[in-house]
Amino acid sequence: MKKASPTNDIIFRKTFASKGNEDILAGLAKDFFLLEPKSITINNPFSTEKRYETVDGKKQIKMRETIKDVSASFEFADFICELQVRESPNYNARAAYYALSAYTANYGLEERMDKPGVGGKINRYSSLRNIYALNFLGYNYCEDKITFRVYQLYDAEHNKPHEPENVYISYFEYTKLENLLNRHKHWSDYINGRPLSPKAPSYIKKAEKFLDYINLSEEERLLVDAAEKWRAEYDADMVDTYYKGIEEGKEEGIKLGVLKGKEEGVKIGVLKGKEEGVRIGKEEGEKRKAIKTALKLLEFGDSIEKV
Repeated sequence: MKKASPTNDIIFRKTFASKGNEDILAGLAKDFFLLEPKSITINNPFSTEKRYETVDGKKQIKMRETIKDVSASFEFADFICELQVRESPNYNARAAYYALSAYTANYGLEERMDKPGVGGKINRYSSLRNIYALNFLGYNYCEDKITFRVYQLYDAEHNKPHEPENVYISYFEYTKLENLLNRHKHWSDYINGRPLSPKAPSYIKKAEKFLDYINLSEEERLLVDAAEKWRAEYDADMVDTYYKGIEEGKEEGIKLGVLKGKEEGVKIGVLKGKEEGVRIGKEEGEKRKAIKTALKLLEFGDSIEKV
């Protein structure tokens, strides 16, 4: 049976951002943040219609979206989830930007603010909530064996977290297969496309079913294949660019080397010329001095043999 990759952009969003899959999101929150949300609202539900754009009056598939992969709200916090398969410059800055943007976006939301107290004064900061950001990374974020790490605001000197609200930014480096926490092992199997253990939670088994083409609509299969083709072409372009860069670097290096060699050669030539000129000048001076001395001796009547 043909299967799609768990890291396919379409599959990832369909699995984690579709209405009806809130139990899978709850599983992520539980296994990675030890949370147990009872109420989950998906803020950017998956829709095939969002994967199209109109260019020159023609509808075509859009391979990349500028919105976060998954955004959801729990009854007590907000949750965002991103998938980054290839290493990307400044991804950690982007992850922080998304998390902090989600945090500040809650400021002053009337439905989340505490009711005005005595005097009717409104506390707009009361609408701020904890943000839990989970980033699946298909590369080594840190050169160690740690597979999952969480960053948050805290007092570095006294090792105390900021209260009451906080922003949690986490990274799950799924290509690292050692030192996995027990609650992460099944997710590691899933995201790496390995067979799930019979002991895997039901929500991960449910997620795995979306990998089977038979469970996808015809349009979803079209989008999944287009995304895979785009990634393959993108990777091929990256490889070509890499090797082209090496060749261009070699050529530039040779040119620079020749130029530097010429410059160095001129410097050495000038230096050697000066040294040779000094040596020849000394020899010529000594020769002339010797001739002058000989002429003086002849003047004084010394014989040629003696001179």
